[in-house]
Amino acid sequence: MKLNLNKVLMPVTALAVSWSFIACDKPAEKPANPAPEQPSKPAEPAKPADSAKPAAEASKPAAATPTPAAPAAPAADIAKLREIYGFAARLPKDVEMFSGNYRMLDVWSSVANSKWAATVIDLLGKQPEGQRMTEQWNSPQAKQGRDIISAFLGNEFFFAGASGFSAKAAPLIELQQKVMELQLEAIVTGGMLGGNPADTNKAMMRVFKDNATDLIPKLTKLEMPPLLMGFKAGRIRADFDGFIKKGLESGNLPPGVEQGTFKVGNYDFQSLSVTVRKVVPQFQEANMQLEFKELLGDEAAAKAAVDALMAKRFEFSWGWVDDYLVMGLGTDHAHVKLAAGDADSVLANPEVAARASAFAGKNPISLAYTAKAMFDAMSKPMELAKPFAQVTASLQGILPPDAVKGMTDDVKKMEGKVQDLFKTVNSSAIGVTYIDGGIHMDMLGGPRSANAAASQPLAFSSLITPTTALSVVGRSNGTNSAKTADLIEEGTAMLWGWYEKYGRTMVPEDGKQNAAMVEAMAIPMVKEFWKSCRVLGKALGDNSAMLVDLNGSMPPLPNAPKVVLDGGKMPRIAIVMDLKDRAALGEAWKGFEKLIKQGIALIPAGADAPPAPEPKVKTEGDLEIHYVELPVQLGDMLPHIAISKDKWIMSTSPNYSAELAKQAASGSLKADAEMQMNLGGIATFAEHWVKLAASNPTEFFQNPGAAEYFQKNKETIDTAIRLIRSIKSMGIQMGEEGGKAHTRMSLSVEDSK
Repeated sequence: MKLNLNKVLMPVTALAVSWSFIACDKPAEKPANPAPEQPSKPAEPAKPADSAKPAAEASKPAAATPTPAAPAAPAADIAKLREIYGFAARLPKDVEMFSGNYRMLDVWSSVANSKWAATVIDLLGKQPEGQRMTEQWNSPQAKQGRDIISAFLGNEFFFAGASGFSAKAAPLIELQQKVMELQLEAIVTGGMLGGNPADTNKAMMRVFKDNATDLIPKLTKLEMPPLLMGFKAGRIRADFDGFIKKGLESGNLPPGVEQGTFKVGNYDFQSLSVTVRKVVPQFQEANMQLEFKELLGDEAAAKAAVDALMAKRFEFSWGWVDDYLVMGLGTDHAHVKLAAGDADSVLANPEVAARASAFAGKNPISLAYTAKAMFDAMSKPMELAKPFAQVTASLQGILPPDAVKGMTDDVKKMEGKVQDLFKTVNSSAIGVTYIDGGIHMDMLGGPRSANAAASQPLAFSSLITPTTALSVVGRSNGTNSAKTADLIEEGTAMLWGWYEKYGRTMVPEDGKQNAAMVEAMAIPMVKEFWKSCRVLGKALGDNSAMLVDLNGSMPPLPNAPKVVLDGGKMPRIAIVMDLKDRAALGEAWKGFEKLIKQGIALIPAGADAPPAPEPKVKTEGDLEIHYVELPVQLGDMLPHIAISKDKWIMSTSPNYSAELAKQAASGSLKADAEMQMNLGGIATFAEHWVKLAASNPTEFFQNPGAAEYFQKNKETIDTAIRLIRSIKSMGIQMGEEGGKAHTRMSLSVEDSK
C-alpha cells in the first residue's frame, strides 16, 4: 500500500488546537484601521464549498485551487501591511521565525455569542457538573482572569526567534540525539541481560556513566536561544507597571538576581539577569566538581566543565513599545531590537511580503514565518552508524573484532543509501490563517522530500461520495517506491547475512535443531511473500485511496433485533489502488495463494476440526472477487480483494467494491495527498441510528432499563448530534507549488440551527 498516512495526518494536530467554531453566524469584524487598497490584488485562495453542495464536495478544503504566488510587495507598501500584521512590521528582517496572532477577542466573541455556544451552555446547565462549571465560569474571579487574558491575547500577540536562535538551539538538539542513542543502547543491553525494567534501568545508568566524557561537554555548550514575545496590551499598561514596580521595590528578589535598564531606540527596557554561580551555593559547586572528576577521570576537565556551567547567564527583559508589551528571553538583551524602518522589517522579506499581500484581503488572524536556516539547523540526515556504534559497544567480547567491524562497515554503506533516498529540500515557510465560514490555514514552504510526487492530479478524488465519512487520497512516486523496496530488500539481506556469518554460530547446541527447522520452513515462505509483494508493487500504479463509507447494509448477525437487521447501516472500508499490469497481478496472487495453502497445511488437524478454508474467487460482471469463506455468513460483510479492469480493491464489502469499480478515476486537484473528514455525514449516520432506536426502543435495546435510559436522554443525544453537524468538514491537502511544499488545512463550520 502506497498511502503515506503520516504525511497526511501529521498536520491535523496544528488544526485541532485551533478554535473549532469560529465565525459561526457572522463574518469576522474588520480591523479598526482597514488597510488601504492594494495596487494590485493577487489571486486569493478559493472559498470553502457552499453548504448547498453535496457533502463530498463541501468537505474539500477551501483552498482547492492552488493560490498563485503574489509578487513581493515593495518596501513602500510595508506600511500598508502594518495595519493588518501589526508588530511584524517592527521585527527586524533577520529574525529566524515569528508568529503573529490577531483579533482573538473578536474570534472568541463570535464563538461566545453563537447559537452553538448557547446550546452547549443550555446542555451543560441540565447536568449537575455542568451547573457547577457555569457557576465557576460566571464567578468574579473567573471574570477577572478572562479580562487579564483578553488584555494580553485578545488584540494581538506574537513570539519570535531572533537571529542566532538556530545556532544556540543546535547544542540542545545534539544533546537530545545523543541521549536517544544512549537510550537505544541501554534498551538493547537491558534486553540481553533479561529484558525486565530493573535490568534496563541498570543498563541505562551504566551507559550514561560510560558516556559521561561525551555528555558533559555537550551539556556545557547549552545556551538559551534568544526569544522575543509581545502583547498589544496598552489598556492595562498602568496596572502592569504598578504591579512590576511593587514587586521590584519589595526587596524580595532572590539572591544573585540583578536588575538592569537599557534602551531600544527611544523605548525604555528593564531586565532581570542571573549568573548560575551567584545562585548556586559553593558547597554544591564543589560537590559537582567531585562528581564530574569521577565521571571524567580528569580533575582539570571536571573543573573546566563546572566553570562553564557556573558561568551560564540568563536574562529576562521587558519594556513598552507604544501599546505593545515586549519581552525578551536569552543570555543578554542583544536580540531585543526593532527594525530600523519599513525596508528593514521582516515584512520586507520578498517571500513573506508575497504571502502577506496575497492574503491581506482575507482579514487574517495569524501570520507565521520560519526561515530556511531554521529548518536546516533542525533537520539532520537520518543516522544509522552512530546508534549502531552504541549497540556494537555492547557486543564487544561477544563477537570477534573483525565481525563487529564488518557489521559497522555494512551499516555505514546502508546509511549513505538511506540518506540519499530520504533526503529533503528545505525552504522558508510562510503560513497564514484566516476565517471564512470556518478556519483555514495555508502554508507555503518548509521541508519537502526530494522524491515527492510533484503534485500530480489525484485521480481517486472521484471515488468520494456524500456518504464517505473519511478519505485519504494520495499519489506516490513510483520510482521512489521501487527504490524504497530495493533498500528494504538490501537491508533484510544484510541482516540475514549477519545471522549466517555470526549469529548461527552462537545458537546453543540444544537449540540448533529448532533453528534449522525454522530456517527450512519460515525462510522460503518469507522469501515467497516478499517476491509476491514486489510483483504486486509492479502491477499497481501510483494512485491510492483509503475510504470509510457509512452506507453499508446490516449483516445478519445472530440474535440481532429485527428492527436493526431491517434498517441498520454499517461502515464499509476500502483501500483502492490503480491497476496497470493485470498479468503481474495474477502472478502475485498465485504466490499469495501458495502461501495461504502452506499456512493452512501447518495448522494441526484435530479429529473434530472443520475443513481448512481455501481461497475462492467469484466473478460479478467484469469484477473478480477473491476471498476466503467465513465460518459464519455475514451477507455483504466479507473481507476480500476485488480486481476490475483498472482498480485493485481491498474491502470489507463486495457491494462497495462493485460501486467503486464502476466509478471513473478522475480528478483535477493537484496534490501529493488529501485527507477529508465529512462530519456532516457522520452526524447523519448517528441520526439514522437514533431514529431507528426511537422507532422501537424495547426491541432495539432488548433491555427495559437501557430503553428507558435512551428515551430519557434522547433530547440530549439529538442536541449533541446537532452540535457535531455544525462542524461540516475537515480537510488537509499536501502538495507543492513552485517546487516548494504547500499545505492547506480547512475546518468548515456553520452555526447550530
